[in-house]
Amino acid sequence: MDPTELTPLTDFGASINGRVIALLRRGAAISEILEYACEALTRDLGATRCVVWLVVGDWLQCTQEFCRDEASRCFLGNSLPAQESMALVLEFFSIYPDEAGSGIVAGTPLIDLNAGGGTMDTLCRAAEVQATLSGQLRSRGEFSGFIQLQQSGESRTWTDAECEELLDVSQLLSAIVKLDFDQKKLAGDAWDLKLLYDLTRMFGPFDDHSRPEKWASASTLIADRFGFGGACVYLDSNPKDGNADNVSSVDNRVLNLAGRSESDVGLVLPDEIACADVKNPILDCFRSQKLKVILPQPDEAGLHSAFAANEALLLPLKIGAGCLGVLALWKRLPGRGLPTPQMREFAIIVCQHLAEFAAQSHF
Repeated sequence: MDPTELTPLTDFGASINGRVIALLRRGAAISEILEYACEALTRDLGATRCVVWLVVGDWLQCTQEFCRDEASRCFLGNSLPAQESMALVLEFFSIYPDEAGSGIVAGTPLIDLNAGGGTMDTLCRAAEVQATLSGQLRSRGEFSGFIQLQQSGESRTWTDAECEELLDVSQLLSAIVKLDFDQKKLAGDAWDLKLLYDLTRMFGPFDDHSRPEKWASASTLIADRFGFGGACVYLDSNPKDGNADNVSSVDNRVLNLAGRSESDVGLVLPDEIACADVKNPILDCFRSQKLKVILPQPDEAGLHSAFAANEALLLPLKIGAGCLGVLALWKRLPGRGLPTPQMREFAIIVCQHLAEFAAQSHF
């Protein structure tokens, strides 16, 4: 439905928006505002459920779900793969190409937004969704996600008044979600700068950078910033003995545990790793000089199995054409979400600083 054909705020829409503004004025968190909107829309329009999908890095993630039957909740916490997320975003853009455009999309779960047999389709089939009404959350040209009403068990045709109400509410939520995103980005940028500042102070130009407590403190700071329960740094025992891309010289070297965070002591780490151990994922990261993601694989053996119960992120400490070590992060903390592309990019910047500090070490 074209939003220009709709009349201004409906009674229900005005009532919900008034409550949303009141919540905003008293400083309510974005999660509380979205939860209220989902519940109010579901009850006002007699829908089965209402969900909110927000952009988190390359993915769309369901951050809120209100369902009349609590036992039927199945969307909350799920994320759509990057390709499926992009397809949904492009679907909205194709329907409303104007940067300032806002609008809603009505359809059954097997067409329009939920088509394709992917994760969304699987979730909708499990919930027996027969009809959907989706409003995009888009402000100042930036798409932040969408809010969706669902009808399960039987088909439904959404009336103009119902479309108006969702449009009214989604337009206000668009501005609020965008504001929240902007504030979090500013806060994140400030924390990123603080981390780099703290690391620079920690590794002063005249200090002994080989001291284990320095690397332990650095690991703790990094783990906290990136939302992992544990972190450690392994450094090359003889960084001057050829570059990491020289396989013959690498095989004769050892990676030493320079320091680890104190926040997680459940993971047993060796004090050193022989570079001839080709099956070790840390060595794989060191040799390839590429970021490596370790997913839970309980059947693996060796150090790899130490990460089995948790996701791990391995990053090389590159300097010039060589590699001086590896930063390992593991045990993703609850509620911190998936590592975003922006987070990975900043992690690479942090590793560049660590590599410079490692170049001055005496391992």
